[in-house]
Formats: sequence, structure tokens, C-alpha cells
Amino acid sequence: MGHFQDYENNIKELINDDDSYLVLYNGKAIRRNINDEEVEVNSDDSFDPYEICERKRTSIEEEIVTKSPFTVSIHIIKAVNLKVIIINDTLEYSNIVYNINKNIKAEVTKIYLNVNTNYHTLVDVELEQNAILDYTSIQLCHNEFKEIMNAYLDESATLYLNSLQANKNVVNNETNIYLYGLHANTNINNSIINATGLEQNYNYNVYHWYNETVSELMNYAICKNTSILNINSNGLIKKGCAKSVINQKSRGIILDLHSTISANPLLQIDEYDVVANHGASIGAIDDEDLYYLMSRGLTKEESERLIVIAYVDPMIKTIKDEKVKEYINKAITDIVY
Repeated sequence: MGHFQDYENNIKELINDDDSYLVLYNGKAIRRNINDEEVEVNSDDSFDPYEICERKRTSIEEEIVTKSPFTVSIHIIKAVNLKVIIINDTLEYSNIVYNINKNIKAEVTKIYLNVNTNYHTLVDVELEQNAILDYTSIQLCHNEFKEIMNAYLDESATLYLNSLQANKNVVNNETNIYLYGLHANTNINNSIINATGLEQNYNYNVYHWYNETVSELMNYAICKNTSILNINSNGLIKKGCAKSVINQKSRGIILDLHSTISANPLLQIDEYDVVANHGASIGAIDDEDLYYLMSRGLTKEESERLIVIAYVDPMIKTIKDEKVKEYINKAITDIVY
């Protein structure tokens, strides 16, 4: 078991002097630099999605909520760029709720800096009417890890979700996006790396529960060291949700002869007047690409590195903060090479 002081230097490497930030240690907000007029942080009762879109929690979600000692509620009232740094030495279960006020544009960067237990976490994100949230999630967990993220989008709400998931143990993650208001839309960009020699599972579900809703989902996957990576992308358009658009794609690179990437896109369309596309492409590094780069003077290792970086570059490009970008680049280099 660690002590908070052990992580001080790591935290400083991620925070600029003028950052708005919140540090959660074993589920409690123990350090903050936020304006209370912009962000309210409380420990209160759990969020009930049934009150918003009449959705009942799954049994796993109920288990996490029940076993979490409290719920951390982060209420974003005004436009803000917020870093949330999570450190956990003792908790097995946690529940975090983000609420974004209507007509507010906000950015949230969530970093799992150190997670030293087998960890189950439920993250609920509520976007009210016309809210815009640019949400970045960085996962580099060493122990067994399960995150369920549910995002609920009201009328004309927009969610940009960008994630780097380079966890170092068994993973069973699930992301659910509920578009329950007119013109709600989401753009999801995931970079996933499995170099553990273990099996990891990532499930992405987008539910179009209102007409004229839009979703774009793109997964970039890298697998090596005899690892198994399963990516399930599911899209549902309910009957009556006309003029909705759903696009889902997955691309993967396998860096050895014994690893496996399984990309399983599935669309369930119960309405005629919609646009729906999905696809997946998995394989080794293309020999022609490798030859081209090597013909320009790069070694084989340098060429492979450049191709791999290109796969995660769409996520890295979304990062504006140089300290976070440096943290990500170092993590990717350490894992892949």
C-alpha cells in the first residue's frame, strides 16, 4: 500500500501552474485547484439514469454503486478545462458522476495515474441540452481493471470522446452512449494497446434513442506479446428514430505471429430512413509500407515504430496540453518497445 506523498512528483509532472484540476485519492477529492463558480465537487448519493431516460442499471452497475463507499459528483456549471487525476491504493469499487450544465462547453481530461488494486469503476456523464464536452480518458492501469462509462446526451448535446487504453493487466471495459435527445451527437476515437500477454475486452455501445441523432466511432488497436484483444462495437437505432446516422470502424495492427485482435462490429437497425455503416480491418504491418520507409533510409525498427505511432496519432492530436502529451508519448514508447 502506498501513501499519497509517493505520488506527488508524478502529479506535478502532469499539472501546469494555472490548471484547473482535481486529484482523487482512494475515491476522495483530496487536492483541488478549481473555481467553485465553475465546478462543484461533492460526495453524495448515486446518480439515477432512470430519471433521465428511463434506463435501469445493469446488475454489474448496481454492484459497483452498492459497494462504492460514496459517489463523487463533479458538476460543471461554467466553461472550464478540467484535469481529473485518479490514484487508488485501497478501493475496489468507485462511482464518479459528471454533470455538464446546458449550453456549457467544457473539457475534461481524466488520467488513471496509479491504480494498485483490482478495480471496478462506474463513470456516469450527463450532458444537458446544447452542452458540449471534450472528454479525454487515459488508462495505464497495472492491476485487473473494469470501467463502465455511461454517457447520456440530451437535445443537441455533443460528446467528443478520445481515449488511450494501454492497461497492463486483464481488462473488461464497457462504454455506453445514450443519444436520447433530438440532434444529440457523439464522435468517439479510441486507441487501444495490449502488450500484456493476457486477454483484454473492450465493448462500445451506441444507442440512438431519438430521431436525427449522429454517432461516429473509430477504434485503432495494437497487439503484441502473444496477447488477445477483443473489440466489440455495437450500434442500435430504435424504431421511430428516423434520419439518424451511425458509422463505426475498427483498424488493428498485430506486431507478432501469436497475438490476436478480434474486431466485431454489429448494427441493429429498426428504422428505414437512416444511414448506417460499419467495418473492420486487421492485419500485420503492410510489407509495402515497410519497404517504402526503409527505402528512405530508416531501419526496420524505425519504420515499424513510425507506423505504430501513426495508428495512435489521431488520439494524440486531440491533446493540447504538452505535459499530458509527453506523458502519453512516454507511455506508448515504454509499452510498445
